[in-house]
Amino acid sequence: MNPKDIARQISEDPDVPESLRILILDDDPHPDDPENPAKAGQFRIKQFNRKFIGNIVKWVMTAEEAIAELAENDWDAVFLDHDLGGETYVESGPGTGYEVAVWLERNPDRQPAQIFIHSLNTSGRDRMKAALPKAVIAPFAWK
Repeated sequence: MNPKDIARQISEDPDVPESLRILILDDDPHPDDPENPAKAGQFRIKQFNRKFIGNIVKWVMTAEEAIAELAENDWDAVFLDHDLGGETYVESGPGTGYEVAVWLERNPDRQPAQIFIHSLNTSGRDRMKAALPKAVIAPFAWK
């Protein structure tokens, strides 16, 4: 989905700016991550960055960071992964994207206009969707 498509989903107003504020929660490291050079340049972040050129994009890697960003700043869209910290197919709980989904459920005034769940963990993704019914499931959103 490109930024114009997201903008159309956010508003029917044709004057919606193309430059959006997008928060991405995913544990793929930043391509210039000096702490993890073996994983630098991961496919997913390259694809997200390519897709959202010209927009304000913030990449966070933990549930705690995502909640802080959502509490303190306004976002037009958020992309949420479930499994974080290098773990895969984990149960929903603290430290996962599910924690962020529950926080958003409890703080509806902080929900961005568009919420995307891009996790490949189907059980985690389903729990997140149950907490955020308006969210769009987009497991390959970065493509």
